[in-house]
Amino acid sequence: MRRLADLHGYQAAAVAFLYDRPGAALFAAMGLGKTGIVLTLLARLKREGLLGRALVIGPLRVVNETWPDEIGAWAHTKGLRYKVLTGSGEDRKSVLEARVEGGTHIHLINREQVEWLVSQFVRPKGKKWEVYRKWPYDVVVIDEMTSFGDASSKRFRALKLVRSFIKRFYGLTATPAAEGYMKVFAMTYLLDGGVRFGKFITHYQRDYFTQNAYNKKWSLQDGAEDKIVAKLADAVLIMRAEDYLPRDRPTFIERLVHLTDAQMDEYRAFERDFYMQTPDGTDITAVHAAALGTKLLQLASGAVYDADRTAHYIHDHKTEALAELAEEAQGENLMVAYWFKSSLAKLRKAFPKAVVMDAKGVAAKTWNVGEAKMLLVHPQSAGHGLNLQAGGSVLVWFDLPMSLELYSQTIGRIDRQGQTRPVRVYHLIASGTADETAVERLSRKEDVQNAFFERIKEWKQ
Repeated sequence: MRRLADLHGYQAAAVAFLYDRPGAALFAAMGLGKTGIVLTLLARLKREGLLGRALVIGPLRVVNETWPDEIGAWAHTKGLRYKVLTGSGEDRKSVLEARVEGGTHIHLINREQVEWLVSQFVRPKGKKWEVYRKWPYDVVVIDEMTSFGDASSKRFRALKLVRSFIKRFYGLTATPAAEGYMKVFAMTYLLDGGVRFGKFITHYQRDYFTQNAYNKKWSLQDGAEDKIVAKLADAVLIMRAEDYLPRDRPTFIERLVHLTDAQMDEYRAFERDFYMQTPDGTDITAVHAAALGTKLLQLASGAVYDADRTAHYIHDHKTEALAELAEEAQGENLMVAYWFKSSLAKLRKAFPKAVVMDAKGVAAKTWNVGEAKMLLVHPQSAGHGLNLQAGGSVLVWFDLPMSLELYSQTIGRIDRQGQTRPVRVYHLIASGTADETAVERLSRKEDVQNAFFERIKEWKQ
């Protein structure tokens, strides 16, 4: 378990920055530990009697899995009690109405439910709105704040109604202006209640933009970018990967995904019995330990092959996690490594604009000139000879390979001479599955296959 002393210096500085400001944004690149920073802040506020209840808003899987995982991963934040408001309407109401025993410090909710949440406290009255119940959250955090950048969206307008009741408001994202400076208005309004850019986007547009009379598109006025940045400077902490992560070696980051209880029961039974039945009624049998190890990795990634080499799809937890990583990247290109053909099929379906590395390496040119936001590679096609460092510095392992050599060589495609940014390597790991064994062995520089022989042997004894 990580402790307060394990925080990097830049993370501790970020906690202090946010603590000193009632409304602030953390614009931090992937891999810098934004969630740990905010949880440390909340733990400090709780310790000093400054935290009543916090509301964390984010993507569905992030609030269901990432935040709870992080709360439990740090010794100094484990005491933060939380509840998740992401179920059915009745489930959300029961959590909201539950009598708090000993205090619930954090409510976690997906951004699609923000309108619903606000409606539990604010209702229309004629042409105006009235607060009919006390707003309970004195601290609000938005994870991936760019999703609240549209001032005309219902989720933004809902939060705007209760902004005056919030004592501290924090936003997290990687690149706030990735889609232009128009989104800055809504995000800044939530931070400061309209202090910096006013309360109306029409005034913001008038002061900083010019609209083309023909196509109605907005463009920044001369010098407007500098003015906008200057107004934001005191409320924003910018943390770039190249400023804080080492360039001489990759940074390895684990991103956990969780199978449902029923899926984990089936997984464990398969591991024990060498047999399972898919939801469509197909029998799957592993004839020996090596075959079982491979099928367990397949299952962890969401599919499993039968004896006829037909893939049967079980879950999409990893593709959902990858989609959230892509959103978090905010424009950074991602190289995604897969091992199974079933995973490639899932990836192509979920990310139709992704470019697949071909046998001749033609896609490498597309990647290296920055035209591929996501490049799908198999270690056997990208493991040797290709120079991919110009296209990006983030590698995501969707599946984990058996071969240490191919694993290392694939990382070496972007972690090589000519790379100008710190390399970040993500492992999507299905918690409690063979993924954990695989990443442990690879990190110890051992091939994965032997690990499965040993694991099965130990279980049999």
